[in-house]
Amino acid sequence: MKIKELLDQAIAVGASDVLLSPGALPALRVEGQLRSEGSAPLSADGPRQLLQVLMSPEQQTRFMSSKSADFAYEHQGRRFRASAFFSNGHPGLAFRLLPASIPTVESLGLPPILSQFMHRPEGLIVFTGATGQGKTTTQASLIDQINRTESRFIVTLEDPIEYLHVANKSIIGQREIGRDIEDFNGALRHIVRQRPDVVMLGEMRDEESTRSTMTLAETGHLVLSTLHTGDAVQAVARLVEGHSTAQQQMVRGQLANVLLAIVNQRLIRGVTGRLVMAAEVLVNTPAAAHLIREGHTEQLYGLMESDQHAGSQSMNHALEILMKQGRISQAEAQRYAINRESRPMMSRERVGK
Repeated sequence: MKIKELLDQAIAVGASDVLLSPGALPALRVEGQLRSEGSAPLSADGPRQLLQVLMSPEQQTRFMSSKSADFAYEHQGRRFRASAFFSNGHPGLAFRLLPASIPTVESLGLPPILSQFMHRPEGLIVFTGATGQGKTTTQASLIDQINRTESRFIVTLEDPIEYLHVANKSIIGQREIGRDIEDFNGALRHIVRQRPDVVMLGEMRDEESTRSTMTLAETGHLVLSTLHTGDAVQAVARLVEGHSTAQQQMVRGQLANVLLAIVNQRLIRGVTGRLVMAAEVLVNTPAAAHLIREGHTEQLYGLMESDQHAGSQSMNHALEILMKQGRISQAEAQRYAINRESRPMMSRERVGK
């Protein structure tokens, strides 16, 4: 099966991913489940030949040097995020099909507190979760909300650009690593001179990017970024422990001052077969800020359960809500329940009351 035919099929069935690995059948991921396509496994040279067609010479050079590369690709008016990799000495490809349009905050089922935070003049919101859990889509949705409702200067730093924004009430500058800017850290050092109101950037990957991101939030910018952690509390620990021991107390204080919220996302199979988002939210209330500043991060789990009036919610509570709404089954809720949280999952009898 040719790549364009495979991408056509992905669009037709609403697949989220297309996987091309040497020695295996091409595969589509539909509603979280993999299914094989075609009748013959890919040869070792199959993905290599595709990369020569899909990637620019500069991208190919970087790929051969770093052994991995991310880039955007457009087919039939739809955008794909492509990730090239090596496996057993041979290249492979994974495509993520992006929605045809930027979803609204309401359609994604995002907690209302996030929409409220988009009106803030400054502060940091961090989105966490594994790859493929919708972090980029959530950020795009929130940026689109600002663009439709407020007059602000928005700058995004992306690798690669996935969703294309068209200026509405706001002015938006989207910058891609390797094409428009050399790297995140270099861009972050100079972005203050351009006086953006809102900054969206990819993952905070190291100590320098973390420090620059928090400084941006501290100096009058609303900042959205991502981090790969298992839950919201782990993100706090990661942001602090990524610095030297001598700096960690200062970083805890800075994070306590600038943080608005941490959102941990998980896509779960719903009762209709479609994926549903469960979102854990840690809102930085005065009580949360105190725990962060003093280094008592483990106590934040209990705070998320007791501070729901402020917009916080644990993953277990998010699962309970979805189960009560009839959007996910009790089995799926129990499957993703977090054992470390003190609040037990509701039984079906309790949900019905």
